[in-house]
Amino acid sequence: MTSVAGILRSHHARSLLSGATWSVLGQMSLALAQWGIVVALARTATPAAVGEFALGMALTAPLFGFSNMCLAQLQATDVHGEHSFGAYAGVRLLTTVAALLILPLLLAASSSTPQELAVAVVFGFARAADGASDVCYGLMQRHSRFRTIGQSMLLRSAICGMAAMVALQVTNTGLGAAVGLALAWSACALLFDLPKAKQLLQQLGRLAEWRMRFGWPFIAGIVRDGVPLSLVMGLNMAAMNIPRYWVARQLGHEQLGYFAAIAYLMIAANMVIAAGSQAVVPRLAEDYVKTPRRYCRLVLYMVAAAVLAGVLCVGIALTAGQQIMAMIYTARYAQFQSTLVWTMAGTAVLILVSVTGVAMTAARRFGVQVWNSAAAAISTALACVVLIGPYGLDGAAIAVLIGLVVKLLGQCFVLATLLPEAWTRRTMVAAESTGP
Repeated sequence: MTSVAGILRSHHARSLLSGATWSVLGQMSLALAQWGIVVALARTATPAAVGEFALGMALTAPLFGFSNMCLAQLQATDVHGEHSFGAYAGVRLLTTVAALLILPLLLAASSSTPQELAVAVVFGFARAADGASDVCYGLMQRHSRFRTIGQSMLLRSAICGMAAMVALQVTNTGLGAAVGLALAWSACALLFDLPKAKQLLQQLGRLAEWRMRFGWPFIAGIVRDGVPLSLVMGLNMAAMNIPRYWVARQLGHEQLGYFAAIAYLMIAANMVIAAGSQAVVPRLAEDYVKTPRRYCRLVLYMVAAAVLAGVLCVGIALTAGQQIMAMIYTARYAQFQSTLVWTMAGTAVLILVSVTGVAMTAARRFGVQVWNSAAAAISTALACVVLIGPYGLDGAAIAVLIGLVVKLLGQCFVLATLLPEAWTRRTMVAAESTGP
């Protein structure tokens, strides 16, 4: 009996490692491809062109973060199979169409210039394609098809890099880079992700779920669970992008270009860490229900790894930040080393926020995350008002850090009650399994 348990634990560990490896490889390639676009813009165009590209991303992020509803996470943690893939896909289509219709109205209300409007609309279509891939990833995560997810991300990265480079050669503008990105993501969603999702359903004998469901009885539960998560995602996106809006309006596109190039190091680092975290969501959710003690141990291991990664980020920025900035971008970016150090401090906290957030999502603690994210967004906005004027880009980076610290404190408070409860429940689960 002991040897069987050992074999199962070994298989569990290998499965987690394989899933995390493919997810990290995929997300790393995707982060590098998107970062490559920013680097190419920084080296061949003006900082204002980088700012134009970054503002397009920032203007669309909160809206599509809200419409996303975290359906991939909901699917990955749907241990009991309460909802079909068709229901998740139906919700994704409805929310994406709504976001695309609302986007021009929001842009008009924000007094965006025609060029800003064009870049943001193109990014809207890119995010719509990303949403189609995301709902497919949720299905694949639930059934541990991490290899397929990794292959999709590698393919997206290759196509994205080539399309964006061609567009930059032709236009050398932020709009051209956005068009290349949108075309690449759309091609990958249509030609790889959707066919692979259909093939998986066929292998599972559930091809009937390919048909999208729009009726309220099918989607009510998804909407009920997804709305708190969509609020969290939208607020998180707003908190991360409020400093960009403020820098663009108060300091101009050129300063936004410098800030966005530096801040993308935070985004890229978090994408890689989040990939490893997301890979364990299905297992973590199952462990929370069936083996709570293993859930607690895994969460603590993830937190320890996040702390080490954060210390490494800050250490590199302090010791070699100026040289790295000059080498990656150009010498004129190297003058902002202090901004890089504050950004890496924010990255260290963001990694911890990602890991603790995954632990809460696996336990399906959704509602409490809304208030936590709202507090973080408000804190970031207030910090921008106070700090960006007198401290410039350093103030923007510090504002991001303040919002993330507020969010981390809230999530740590939740975990301080969640982990002891799960550890205690382990005894109850064990008692039930050995009972009469």
